[in-house]
Amino acid sequence: MLAGAAAYAYFRAFSFFSITDDEGYILQTIRSYLDGGRLFDDVFTQYGPAFYTFESLVHRTLGAPLTHDTERFITVALWVGATAATAGTVLRLTRSWLAAALTLVGVFVHLTRCSSPSRRRRLAHCRSW
Repeated sequence: MLAGAAAYAYFRAFSFFSITDDEGYILQTIRSYLDGGRLFDDVFTQYGPAFYTFESLVHRTLGAPLTHDTERFITVALWVGATAATAGTVLRLTRSWLAAALTLVGVFVHLTRCSSPSRRRRLAHCRSW
């Protein structure tokens, strides 16, 4: 079930484009921050430091390039990871495979419908980890 979710997440992340998408703007602010810009002084953004700290960890620590594809892979990993962690927690607490499966479907549908790649909201998905 999780493998199917991962395949759908990949398809959704790499084939869906929202008319209100600001992915290019987000990538530019991340690039400015990684180049040493100070948030709110040198880098204009409405997002807080947690998002940029996360991006800094991914790109500086892991050496991942800052590209649209990398950001979309990060999004897929967060969608699938948060879904698996939440379903695993429900399974552990309830010992019910049905409840875990329903949680997996519900969380996954919510995440893939309510956020798009490179958006600040995707960092909120880490909260369930």
